[in-house]
Amino acid sequence: MLPSTPADSVAYLRSIGALTGRTAEAEAAAERFLTRLEAYKAQSPKDKIVAIVFAGAYGFNVDTTDSVYGAMLAEVTSYPWPSLSSDSFVAYSVEQVLAEDPDVIFGVTMNDKGLMGDSLNTMMANDPLWAEFSAVQNGQVFDKDPLVWTYGRGTRSLGIVLDEVMTTAYPEVFPQPLP
Repeated sequence: MLPSTPADSVAYLRSIGALTGRTAEAEAAAERFLTRLEAYKAQSPKDKIVAIVFAGAYGFNVDTTDSVYGAMLAEVTSYPWPSLSSDSFVAYSVEQVLAEDPDVIFGVTMNDKGLMGDSLNTMMANDPLWAEFSAVQNGQVFDKDPLVWTYGRGTRSLGIVLDEVMTTAYPEVFPQPLP
């Protein structure tokens, strides 16, 4: 079963450490991640609406708070994307996403082979509503590699995503990632 919260990812890390005889290393890595997450939570203004949008051959989806990344981002940003079903990636309509009008959009596009596809702006260019998004108008749509933003579920991937989101959404507070 895939982790659905950062705590699940930390628990998996600790389990792997115990299974491989590397308990001390796993615990140190877990504490580094948890300390950084807590520091971001304490310092974040949480006043920007953030969305992780997945698009490609499979449709237009939003990563919800029932996913490991959505759960994490709900702790450090305004992340108003609850699950509307039992799936952590939900086919929100473009209209539903526009109703929340995210300030920052992280786009993960994939082709039918599961590799990075065209940019989100390119994929959505023919949708007249796309131009109405504040993030689009303000140049705040950022394409991300699906290898990290989709397939990774461990604390290393979570840490990369956390650093990228916080330095992008709040550059005035986090001009560089926290140590």
